[in-house]
Amino acid sequence: PAAPPKPRTLVTGSLFAPVLRRLVPDAQVLSVRNRFFGGNVSVAGLLTGTDIIQAINAHGGHRYAIPDSVLNVDGVTLDDMTPEDIARETEVSVAVVESSPAGLAEALGLAAPQAPPDTTP
Repeated sequence: PAAPPKPRTLVTGSLFAPVLRRLVPDAQVLSVRNRFFGGNVSVAGLLTGTDIIQAINAHGGHRYAIPDSVLNVDGVTLDDMTPEDIARETEVSVAVVESSPAGLAEALGLAAPQAPPDTTP
């Protein structure tokens, strides 16, 4: 049987990153600095696709989970990027996961996917 895929790196804003690292000490957490709005804005829900792309490119991983809170009702970030755009620009696997304990479990490979499939370039 094939080995299960490695857990995804969890993408979040700089405010929640330390909490996430304490909650899941074995997980890779990528804290994304909000350059679009500046240093005083640190929540994941106000991250742009451009900021996420810059952070992923600097990080160098292969599989990422972004919280659904970065997307609006149209499925785009504040700078009108889709998860597919982020995957294409970074050349990595990007999955959108629910901003909840179930979404976290999914991103870590502890639960079956609840969100749409990967957007691999």
